[in-house]
Amino acid sequence: MPQLSTSCTAGFTNARVQDHSLPPLHDQLDLEKAIRFIVETVLFPRLDNLSQSIRDLAANDHRFVDKTAVYRLPVLLKRLGISKSTWYAWKNEKSASYDPTLPQAIKLGEHPRSPVVWRKHEIEAWIEARAIASRASVNGGAA
Repeated sequence: MPQLSTSCTAGFTNARVQDHSLPPLHDQLDLEKAIRFIVETVLFPRLDNLSQSIRDLAANDHRFVDKTAVYRLPVLLKRLGISKSTWYAWKNEKSASYDPTLPQAIKLGEHPRSPVVWRKHEIEAWIEARAIASRASVNGGAA
């Protein structure tokens, strides 16, 4: 964390914030300028870093994942950028394209024509796993 160091004789005469020098402070206007300088050069960048860190943590923390969000097939296909036939080939154990790691569907009713959905967080995790595996194969096994 940046340190504000001061040397005082009659109020603030010199202050340094990370290698940024403040001019001598003689009156209220100088003090306001110094505060603005500190806020803009220290506080705002620090808040930006903290905000980004929180966003990164939230994106990777299961406690922040909405586990109730689901995809219906048309939205899922659009999200993956694939056709319906590709999706069903990935699901078909007899297909050369079969992918046993695909998330399982959830049937929303007992009727044979009841809608089917996939949990959004499971699909997103599957996409990330595929990206890691793809990078590993391109880089010769190192992800």
